[in-house]
Amino acid sequence: MKEHDANVLAQKHSRYKTFLFYVKTNLLCLKRNFQNKFHRIKKFPVGNQFKNLPVVSISKSDLWTNNEKKEHRILTAGKIHNLRIASRKINGLEIPAGETFSFWKYIGKPLKSRGFVVGREIREGCLLPTIGGGLCQLSNALYDAAIKANFKILERHRHSLVVEGSLAEVDRDATVKWNYIDLRFLSTQSFRIEVEMTSEKLIVTIKSYNKVNNVRRDIEDNNYLKTSIINDCYTCGNQVCILNNPKINIKNISKTTYVIDEYSSEYENYINNYSEDNSTIILPFFKRQKIKNDNKSWTIHKGEVITYSIIEIYQCIKCKFKKGNIFKLSLEKNRGGG
Repeated sequence: MKEHDANVLAQKHSRYKTFLFYVKTNLLCLKRNFQNKFHRIKKFPVGNQFKNLPVVSISKSDLWTNNEKKEHRILTAGKIHNLRIASRKINGLEIPAGETFSFWKYIGKPLKSRGFVVGREIREGCLLPTIGGGLCQLSNALYDAAIKANFKILERHRHSLVVEGSLAEVDRDATVKWNYIDLRFLSTQSFRIEVEMTSEKLIVTIKSYNKVNNVRRDIEDNNYLKTSIINDCYTCGNQVCILNNPKINIKNISKTTYVIDEYSSEYENYINNYSEDNSTIILPFFKRQKIKNDNKSWTIHKGEVITYSIIEIYQCIKCKFKKGNIFKLSLEKNRGGG
């Protein structure tokens, strides 16, 4: 980064301007909360009543991009994690005719305590690592699908910059920011929202009584908007900017956990070849340097070794499965000396 550009960004992200940004956003949140008190939006549950209705629109977008930096993959992984949490909240959602869909009404505030992790958001001309970052890909897809279904758009905000490979390139984007920048739409017909995430795609489908001509139509617009040049606060290395935080690299280092239930020389070789120093290896039975299992022994060269008993893991599955963490009870017992 050139010295002139670095100084410009440092001035743009000064402590004073950052403080003003947080004051402004908090005031706008209070204003939106006040407005919501007088203009309440009903919240409807997930259902199956409209499950067999015809598809009126579909939107697909890539989860990963081929041209992203290697350093960004951890943030993209965080984005995908956030998208999975948000998608579960609206997948199967059924909205009656004439009622409003609000993005934040169903997603809620993206807090770390609610399972959201560090992703990326566009702020003041930069891609900035932030908790809950990446949810705009879902709001983009919802807006795109709503437009294709000829729904009435009540509230939509464009991104300030056009990210390469996003729906912003074809003016089908809808940025969101808790809770004052929202996406809202309605239909004269009852409709159902379905969200699917494959290993590569985010797919949003809308089903309704009203069939339109552009069913399952991909974006055919040739009028692409020019991609913006966006600074990257995660890897720019601008030491004079207050948003530069090298510690976040430590927090976002990827970690692999191996869970093994029986001895295998192939598994042992695989773990020793591919595990890292920060990996976690969960093995059954006894905790020793060499862990015996069926007259065999494990020799692990890297990573932290944690053990559990078959009885404990069974209890974990039985008692903790609904909470989505079947190993937590077992690990807590072992670490606590139980």
